[in-house]
Parts: sequence; structure tokens; C-alpha cells
Amino acid sequence: MNSVSLIITCEEEQQQQLMRLLPDLLTMQYDGEYEVIVVDKMHDKDLAEWLEGMEACYPHLCHTFCSRAA
Repeated sequence: MNSVSLIITCEEEQQQQLMRLLPDLLTMQYDGEYEVIVVDKMHDKDLAEWLEGMEACYPHLCHTFCSRAA
């Protein structure tokens, strides 16, 4: 079986889209194994808390942050 990693970056203007579309990605049907990795480029506290709650329901979700270069 093939495994797939989906990496999604999120900046401020994309946060609402992510919150709307991520549940669809996490419930998609795929014959192999997959993981969804969200990279928060804002290091937003509210988004991080929401993602932590989502991770409790979806074990194939993880998130991290990446600071933007100045």
C-alpha cells in the first residue's frame, strides 16, 4: 500500500478556508495510509488550539509552525 503526506501551509488570509476544508480532507476515502500536516506560518494561538482539538479526533492529522523570514 502507498502512503501519502499532504502538507498544507496556512497564513492569515487562508485560515477560514482551512477551517472549512480540513474536515473534508480528514474524512476522505483513500485505500492507503495518509497523513495531513498543517504548517501554521502565523503561529496563531487560536488556530493551534483548534488544530489540537482536531488532532484528538483525527490521528492522521498533525501540525507545526514555521516562522516567516523577516
